Amino acid sequence: MDTETPLIPLGKARAELSELCSRVAYGGQRVVITRHGRPLVGIVPLDGGHMDPPAQTSTTIHATLDAVWNALTVRHRCTWWKGLSLEAFRGGWVRDGLSDDFGEVFEVDPGELIRTRWPGQRDDVNFTFVTHSNSVDITVSHRMDPGFWTTKLADLKRYCEAQPG
Repeated sequence: MDTETPLIPLGKARAELSELCSRVAYGGQRVVITRHGRPLVGIVPLDGGHMDPPAQTSTTIHATLDAVWNALTVRHRCTWWKGLSLEAFRGGWVRDGLSDDFGEVFEVDPGELIRTRWPGQRDDVNFTFVTHSNSVDITVSHRMDPGFWTTKLADLKRYCEAQPG
């Protein structure tokens, strides 16, 4: 069991079973239910493909957090990724321009985390941000072709670092 797998007491799991099942089914998370502090059972996705942790693609962008955050979350289409629209609030939507599907933003911690969920067979894409004095590390967790996110993060980096300020 890895350190990122949440341990949930049985009583809490009983009260929050629907939410836990959604986190597993749509978020690709695994959950371990405990009794008296000891692991009892796990909840895992049925499709087996989620058993491995998602891939992570990262880059460091030499720009302010505001510049990086705004480049991702503007309400109009981004100029660095034609077709990307992302409403960065819980219950907002995301569209990547690659298909007609809309995803849902289901967790946001401004400046730190954006978690998105896609309908059907598509998996979650999660963005995490770590701010340093003159740069921002951004990591995308996904179950897609890593080359896709390497290219998109390079585009984001070029865009943000070219902005004045």
